[in-house]
Amino acid sequence: MTSRVIVASDGSDRGYEVSSMSYTLIRADRDAEIGIDARLTEAGTFDRQRALITLLSGEATFYTDLADLCVSDYAFYAPEFNYGAHVAYARDSFADPTLTWGEALAAFQYYYGVGHMHALCLDDGPASLDRAFDEHADSTATVLVGPHNERSGALSDVDAPLPEPPAEFHYLAPESLGPVMYLIHLARTGSSIVNPAYEQSLARDWVGDRFLVAGDRDGERTAAVWQIAGLDGSGAETVLVASDPDTEALLAMTFGA
Repeated sequence: MTSRVIVASDGSDRGYEVSSMSYTLIRADRDAEIGIDARLTEAGTFDRQRALITLLSGEATFYTDLADLCVSDYAFYAPEFNYGAHVAYARDSFADPTLTWGEALAAFQYYYGVGHMHALCLDDGPASLDRAFDEHADSTATVLVGPHNERSGALSDVDAPLPEPPAEFHYLAPESLGPVMYLIHLARTGSSIVNPAYEQSLARDWVGDRFLVAGDRDGERTAAVWQIAGLDGSGAETVLVASDPDTEALLAMTFGA
């Protein structure tokens, strides 16, 4: 089988176009190694898919930055890179009301991703980036905590059984959104100040989460229910947003929120 990368260019910004081509070729090379589409399907949850995409984006950004130097001694120049300001921008984007949550998440994927992959490469060379796709793709918590810190426990789904839905309501399939989405929620609701210390604490102790939508059969009343797991796998915290006060009260009683 032959694979091709098609490049459309008008020559208006040659430097950017070459960088874009480098980024695309790096992604294509990793796709040939691991099969990105199949891995995304296998990942299943939103959180695990975001973790994989963060590693892919970080690796491609890092190697593109190296390629932009147009030198052969990459190992010599790699330690000179510093992505601290990029990570700080991404962190600030969590609370920025002018950005959609998708834009904030994209900033995380590129900038936390490149910071993570850069640190791995400095620690143990390019082979560590290969291993990251097997060792660091289980949750965005792994990227948040970083390669120099250890998580305190195993990741898990919320183990508490779902309560029976109220009469005339049903649940859509549960999802896992992960700690980065939770940080964006906290930052934008003013529930917590997102800073490196809090971020590390959250990522280190993150167990898992369960997000679902409950709706009535007429489609007129809906609620989003987000359970954050405690260390024992139970739903330690519940975030609830509903279409109307009566639905919110009903689902709050159902989930003990």
